This record gives sequence, structure tokens and C-alpha cells, in this order.
Amino acid sequence: MKGYISKDGKIGYRFFPKVACTTIKYALYEMEEGEVFSPQKVGMDVHRYTNKKKKSTIDQCERRFVVIRDPVKRFLSAYGNRVTFYHELSKKKVPEEIHHLIPFFDPTLDQFIEYFDSYLNQRSIFHHVRPISEFMKGEDLSYFSDIYKLEDLPYFESELCSLFGREVSFGREQTGGQKFSLKDLNKNQMEKLLRYYEQDYKLLHDYYSEKTIWQEWEKENNQSSLPEEQQAVVTAVAKDDAANEIKRPIISVLLPAYNAESHICRAVDSILSQTYRDFELIIIDDGSTDKTSEFITTQYKDPRIKHITLAENVGVVGALNQAIAMATGQYIARMDADDISRPERFLQQIQFLEANPDYVACGSSITIFNDKDPQYKVVYPNTHGEILAALQMFHRNISHPGVMIRSDVLWKHNIRYSNRYPHAEDYGLWKQLSEHGKLYNLKENLLMYSCHDEQISSKHYKTQIESSRSILTMFLNDFFAQENLEFSKNIYINFLVQERGNDHLVLSPAEATGAFRGLLAYVEKNVDIDTRYAKKIILYKYCLASFHYNHSFFSKIKTGLRCLLSSPFLMMNVVLENYRHFYFKKIKDSFKQEPKRSDSK
Repeated sequence: MKGYISKDGKIGYRFFPKVACTTIKYALYEMEEGEVFSPQKVGMDVHRYTNKKKKSTIDQCERRFVVIRDPVKRFLSAYGNRVTFYHELSKKKVPEEIHHLIPFFDPTLDQFIEYFDSYLNQRSIFHHVRPISEFMKGEDLSYFSDIYKLEDLPYFESELCSLFGREVSFGREQTGGQKFSLKDLNKNQMEKLLRYYEQDYKLLHDYYSEKTIWQEWEKENNQSSLPEEQQAVVTAVAKDDAANEIKRPIISVLLPAYNAESHICRAVDSILSQTYRDFELIIIDDGSTDKTSEFITTQYKDPRIKHITLAENVGVVGALNQAIAMATGQYIARMDADDISRPERFLQQIQFLEANPDYVACGSSITIFNDKDPQYKVVYPNTHGEILAALQMFHRNISHPGVMIRSDVLWKHNIRYSNRYPHAEDYGLWKQLSEHGKLYNLKENLLMYSCHDEQISSKHYKTQIESSRSILTMFLNDFFAQENLEFSKNIYINFLVQERGNDHLVLSPAEATGAFRGLLAYVEKNVDIDTRYAKKIILYKYCLASFHYNHSFFSKIKTGLRCLLSSPFLMMNVVLENYRHFYFKKIKDSFKQEPKRSDSK
């Protein structure tokens, strides 16, 4: 199969029209050449350049990338861009020899779909709406090593930046034209397009399905999407499902464990002691070499427990995805093998999610405990806006082992944990979930979070930080796309992600102050986040940076005064909210030994 191939022959990419094709061509050129693509300098447009200079067989490439898109949405994008913006079906642009084949010039969407076969005679239209399956020439998606949905384009951007060693943001090239959605289609038009793209949906079935796009259409148009005879069958099946619903638990609890014999029982006991009792507990022993499985099988006979032992250690991501595949509940609750859930946790989370259907996940505040020091409560951001601010500013956001998620969101949007970001799989998960609904943390303290030297956040700290830096780049994609940034991307990342023990990372007082001001200006304009909460985090990071990067005593005093003068009330809040967290970080830094790996933290 032919596509773009890198200079070293290791990276291949297969383009498909109306799947960010132009955007990615521009980005790949900049990554390889170190400069923005200029048609004047190169002497041709980016498509001709790619076909002439870079197109080759990618079969032997170590990494073969592809980006895919829902076929019907791709069709709507093609119409909006090629017909309404570029006017490729205007009388002027249609070749005279095929004028007699065109029913209407500059057709409306209804006309375009009704006489679709006729409009395929225009070469450019045929190219942009052609099924992806025809471009594949008999291959399936297993041909590619890396597959990204269009919705996950920032993840692809981050991976390419890592591979090429350059910081390049994907612009959105050639996105002109009126935007059309499923609401612009009637049922007959949907059925016609699904017939046309039938092979595409078979090809992309693991990512996009006819059922899902029907459901989206139905939701946008507030009506049944199926023919009457099919709807009758669906109704009958729904009744059968309702009759069997009693047999299905409301909650599926996912508990991965690895060499957790010292604390697994207290975690399991806390789940079995929940006041809300309609759940299944899925325990995945991730190839433990100690007595973890023995303790579970000998000490518990509760029928709600589903316990499997993997033959070999696959890591927390693989174990969690295995548990999701086994889950049957309406909600997914996470739990770690060394933590303790308070008895009322499930009840309070269920009550919130049932009362607020627009929220897809619900966490809570937590209590930190260990065997050496007093317990203390850590308050997490409460509202969706506060959580988004925390995610964008790399601050505590949602406690992963204490979250509850709507399972239908995971299934509908094919959301799973990803190995792409080792030991920061939850950070990537919040990014995906936030695109499909709201996030919330109850103010109540519902989880006892164990702090010890065997957890992943201690053992794999450096890898976790590297993954977090990559994900943070995606969260701040709009910020980094600005043309007037004072510093390089890494300066802002270093400001927000202050990695302890890494002397290679530096941030001067002037850079810290510039990042502080730049981020404050950005959050002032960001309508999606809680601006006040974001400012508090930036103040906290600014103060922390002066200590973390060993600024002079005079610089530290200046930083403190600047923060205090910029917002006295917020600064006092920062001090009150974070002084215990400084103490917690000191506790974690005291764990220097490197024992065997524990479970999922």
C-alpha cells in the first residue's frame, strides 16, 4: 500500500481525503524539514508535493499510521468543504463535457444526496466521498500498527512529535465551508448513505458502527431511527432485556492486583461492606507471584466476586481492559488493591449519577493514610469547570481508584485504557471522557488512599511524568496554537509539571514569570474552565517553581509578593489548601527504596 514515508523509511502514513488529510501533510512536512510548508518556496501545493516527493510503498515501515473517521460524518464534511466552500459543483468549475450529467449546479444538500450518483462524475467529488474501503484495496485495518480516530487527533500529534523530536501543532487546514451535522439529514438520506458506506462500516466496525451513528442521528432528531419492522424487533428485544435486567448488577467494580497479599483483603472487605449492595466485584490478579489469588479464593465465597488470574503479568492497563470486557454493570467503579472505600461510597455516587444524566463520571475527595503519619483529607476540585481547569493546569483532578463511570459511554465511544501513556492511563481517560459529558467530584471523603513505597506513582514516577507531559500538551493544544507565545512549549510544560529529582529541567525566574503571565491571560479567555480555580493553580505553581527550580532567596520573595499583590484572597486560599499537600509530597519523597512492584497505582 502506498502512502507518505519518512526520510529514514521507518514511519509510514496512509492518507484518506476528508480525514485531516491536508492538516497532517502540513504537519509532517514541518516535522521533517523544520519549517512551515510554503507552496511558493516548494513550487507546488502540499498534495502535489506529497504525491511527487514522499509517496511510496509503506509495507516495510516499522510504524504504519492511519487516521479514520465515521463515514457519514466524513461525507457531510466533504459536501460542506468541496461543494459549499470550493464550489466544485458550480457551472464554472464543472468540466463542460459533463455539464449534461449535472442535475443542479451548486446543489443543496438534499439535491446532492438525491442525485448523488450523477455528482460522482465530477472527479474531485468522487475522490473526497469515495469509501475508505476502496482506497484500502482489500487490506483491513490490521495492516496498520497505529490507528487513530479523528476525534483522537491530539494523541496522534503527540506521538508524531515524540517520534520526530520536534514540537509541531496540528493546524486545521482546509476546514472552510458550512458545517453540516446529522440533524441536516432525514431518515431516507441516512439509509441511502449507510448503504453507500456499508463496506466502510464493516471495515471500521471496531471504531464506528451503523448502530452508533443511527443512535446519534436519533438523538439529534428526537425520533426513532429504524424502519417500523426493525423497530418492532428492537422493542421486543428491549422488553426481554428489561425482564433480564434483574440478573445484571448495577455496578461493576474493577480491582486489578499484583503481588498485593499484604493489603488485598482490606480492599475487598471495604467493597463487600458497601451499603449499596447491587454490584459485581471483578478482581484481576495480574500474574502475581505471591499469595494474592490464594487469599481471594480461600477467604471469600461471596457470589458477587468474579476472580481470574492471568498467566503472566500484562500491566495495569491490560488488566483493567480485561476487567472492562467482563463488566456487565450500568456503572464502572474503580478500586485499587491497597485502598479502602468508605461504606457509603457507592450509594452517594449512584445517587449523584442517577440524578444528573449529563455527567459521565463521579469521584470524591480522599483521605491520605500510611503506617507512619496521621491521616489527612485532600479536597479535590468539585465542579466540571474546576476539574477541567485542574486537568489543563496539571493539578490533582480526579482520584482514579475512587471514580465511578457510566459504562455505556465507554462502550459507545470505544474508550479504553491506553498503553500509549504508561502509568498515567487515568489522565488520558479523563481527557476522553470529558469530550462526551461532564465530570464531578463529590465533596465528601469516600476513599482512604494508601500512600506507600510500592505504589506505581512512587515506583514509576519518571515514566508517569513523561506520559503526563505528553497528555498535557494535548489539553493545552489551543494555548500552544497561539502565534504570540513568549517561550517554547517546554517552558510552559516545565512550569506546570515540576518533576522532582530531574536536574536537567530548568526554569529561570524570568521564564517562570513569563509562563505565569501567559497562562493567566489564557485562562481568562477560556470559557470551558473555571477561571478562578485555574488562577489558584497557576499561583500555586508559580510559588512552587521558585523553590523547585532553586531560585535565589530574593527571587522567591519577589514571586511571593507578586502572587500576593495579584490576588490576595486567592493567594490565601492557595496557602490554606496546599500546605498539607506539601507535607504529603514530603512523605512520598521519603520513600527511597525500590522493592517489588505492587498493584495499580
